[in-house]
Amino acid sequence: MFDDWYWGDFEEDIRTAEERDKNSAATYFLEQASDGDPEGKFMYGLCCLYGVGSEINAEEALSWLTEAAEDGLSKAQFVIGNIYATGAGPAGKLSEKERAAEAKKWFLLAAEAGLADAQWELGFRLKCGDVLEKDDKESLKWVRKAAENGNPPAQRALYFEYRLLASLGRDLPDDDVSVEDISVENVSVEDISDESVSVGDVSDKNVSGKDISGEIVSGKDVSETDPDDDPAGDGKPELLKKAVSWLEKSASSGFPPALKDLGDVYSNGLGKIAPDPKKAFRYYRKAAKRGFVPAYTKLADCYMSGCGTRKNGSKAFEYFMKAAVEGDRDGDSGVAACYYMGTGVQKNETAALVWAKSSAEDGNIRSMITAGMFYEAGVAGMGTDYEKAGTYFRRAVREGFEPAAKYLENMKRSAREKA
Repeated sequence: MFDDWYWGDFEEDIRTAEERDKNSAATYFLEQASDGDPEGKFMYGLCCLYGVGSEINAEEALSWLTEAAEDGLSKAQFVIGNIYATGAGPAGKLSEKERAAEAKKWFLLAAEAGLADAQWELGFRLKCGDVLEKDDKESLKWVRKAAENGNPPAQRALYFEYRLLASLGRDLPDDDVSVEDISVENVSVEDISDESVSVGDVSDKNVSGKDISGEIVSGKDVSETDPDDDPAGDGKPELLKKAVSWLEKSASSGFPPALKDLGDVYSNGLGKIAPDPKKAFRYYRKAAKRGFVPAYTKLADCYMSGCGTRKNGSKAFEYFMKAAVEGDRDGDSGVAACYYMGTGVQKNETAALVWAKSSAEDGNIRSMITAGMFYEAGVAGMGTDYEKAGTYFRRAVREGFEPAAKYLENMKRSAREKA
């Protein structure tokens, strides 16, 4: 129900209570709640909700949290809003319309009291039309308030919102909040030095003799600029500047998705910001150190290509595998590439094909291309199979990946020449 950013505060309160009292934290909070303390009611309500020190009891949780909320505790109002929004416990017995009304009521109370997390939640749900009726204008109002009050997800959301406006050639509404001009150098990211590493062995040929190592798709090469990653271009430089300022603020709090996105900004460049591979690598590494899975593949690409750091095949394979284990399809694709080229791991074309097919079946477009090339080239001694190669290329075309049509046409030409 709650993300780690919010629940972490509750865990700290519970640990503090355990230090104060040798009995369980739940007992401590119940005593405080029984004495009428709003904080005690709130924390004991959470204990009931999450089963801390007792069995999970959603009805009792809602009862204590409601008392705290009615006492004016904004964070209790926020939690109740989430309970009604998700239909947890007794809230699930209400109709969707009733739940929406209760959720909005409690979110609004907490948001109007200035709670940034509630402002973000309200803005997010109004944007998505999730439980609450969709309202883009009202959504942007609350997202902005949350961003100004230091909510990292809201600050990141404004980055994307402003980039979208720039891509459409639109200006900000007149009531736009001010964004202070901050530079990336002011973002507090620990200094990260490049490690002294050795380059993994890379083999360029498969058993059929056709060289396709340079075409193997292991996720996006961070040294390349993808036009889709920069829809705004340079048309609205001031708006892009504001967008990046919000992203910098979000990243400065250590919010992993923002750190990864800032890496993307420096990988591709944006507006007047020129590509800076070393900064991109630093932000990817920072996000990866915080366990953000999408950053694993970005960091692996850096190590594989030597973009922003020294080439390190072992590190590339390590991070692709970490991503794959977490279910990241680009990670699967990267592992396939490493096995095929012998990058950071012993060359194994059979394993490469297995990983590529697995990722392709999960819907990864780049792996569809890789699997298609494997079958066309006849890796692992299996011989050329144009039919299977075409199947993967056509699937990539159906998924909207335009370059796949070129792979398909080249394969057909090759098949005709060998016929």
